[in-house]
Amino acid sequence: MKIAIAAVLTVIIGLGAVVGVYQFRESRMTPTDLDTLRQTERKLLEAEEASAELELTVPAEEESATEVIELAQAEEASPEARTWKQIDTPTLDPAKPFHVKFACSMGDFVVEFHPDWAPNGAKRVHELVDMKFYDDCRFFRVIPGFMAQFGISGDPTLARKWDQMNINDDPVKESNKRGYVTFAQSQFPNSRSTQMFINFDDRNQRLDGSGFAPVGKVVEGMDLVDKIYNGYGGGPGEGGRGPDQGMLQSGGTAYLNQYFPKLDYIKKARFVEPVEEEAGEEDVSEAA
Repeated sequence: MKIAIAAVLTVIIGLGAVVGVYQFRESRMTPTDLDTLRQTERKLLEAEEASAELELTVPAEEESATEVIELAQAEEASPEARTWKQIDTPTLDPAKPFHVKFACSMGDFVVEFHPDWAPNGAKRVHELVDMKFYDDCRFFRVIPGFMAQFGISGDPTLARKWDQMNINDDPVKESNKRGYVTFAQSQFPNSRSTQMFINFDDRNQRLDGSGFAPVGKVVEGMDLVDKIYNGYGGGPGEGGRGPDQGMLQSGGTAYLNQYFPKLDYIKKARFVEPVEEEAGEEDVSEAA
């Protein structure tokens, strides 16, 4: 579309130049010259009208795409927030999802984890939340339009302990769509341990073919997930200014606070279940 506009504008400029030359020499024109001028002016008018139509079309298309994005985000934020009650560690049921509320620096969000989607992944999440592993973990790799990654402990001793405690791969049953939560992994089999990421875009479904098996999805607060600080981007090895994972594992929170103070972080992650508002139960944000 932009190429078409450029072509029309080129024609207009060229024809305009011709008209200008003829007008400059009008007093010396012959009848043939006048006829040529009229034809040129008609072509110029037609080109201007075509250009006007194209110029009107492009912004309309762009505005339409923007409206679609804004509408999708509005639909995510519009449902009324449910009341969540913090609960003791639930029994892991292979057929029943469990919920975890992540109370974070930029706001809270709730993830619904599905053991039937990824049994090994769900079991690991259940174990880590039970031991409060994700408390004070930073979102250390946040790439706009792609994902937000977390799951390296700020305690170097704990980070080293869990780094090699890998779990077996799960088959990919769900897709890496916006809001879905997936374990990070390397190119090697059975390399998942503690790191997870939240997908920002449906285009991440391309990860499905590489074995990235979603284990849950954000069911509340995705609009707040969008606000996770992304100014550092990815790590040094991928052109970003974010933390080096090796340095993070050895230096922990002290390293991040010194060099990456703007990173958002998880204050605490706790098991919750939805309750009716009239129950008046204690919300996880106020609980220990």
